[in-house]
Amino acid sequence: MTWARVNCPAATVEQIQYQAAQFRDYWIAKPGAQACKLDWEATWRNWCRRGLSEAGMRRPQSTGSYRKTEPKVELDWDAINAYAARLA
Repeated sequence: MTWARVNCPAATVEQIQYQAAQFRDYWIAKPGAQACKLDWEATWRNWCRRGLSEAGMRRPQSTGSYRKTEPKVELDWDAINAYAARLA
């Protein structure tokens, strides 16, 4: 999340945490070889560039409650890389 804080200055901490939760859930649910990445940190940077761009941060203002209910997530790169190694 540090990379996102530095390189996506318009994003709030809550928006970054939301993207981290989305990233985690997306890749955990992805099956087999599709979820095998050589560089998880680069995958996270690309995810942030898309999700935290000005267009990506625009969300419907219907309830806004997603920001309050999403858990705070810190990415465990050692665990992600170990998982990727097991898939290889």
